[in-house]
Amino acid sequence: MRASIRLHRVVSSKARSRNHTSFHHIASRPAPMAKKAKSRTIMVRLISMAMTGYYRTLMRPRAHRPLSMLKYDPIVRKQVLFLEAKRGKR
Repeated sequence: MRASIRLHRVVSSKARSRNHTSFHHIASRPAPMAKKAKSRTIMVRLISMAMTGYYRTLMRPRAHRPLSMLKYDPIVRKQVLFLEAKRGKR
């Protein structure tokens, strides 16, 4: 879609005597930009359910369900459940 263009009539003092006018193009707003494509994969943070504050960062496909897996938490030295954290607004 193109930006709408308004024409403004400009009449100079010399042009008035000769009955001559010129037109200037002024764009009223910039043309809209195309949206960027989203990545097929996203980075997610898996947080330990042992509540130690330990987390892991992984990549997963955007279309998949949120991740959950058993992984080793070095703070409690056990395998614990890690769940994907909800993303906050940026």
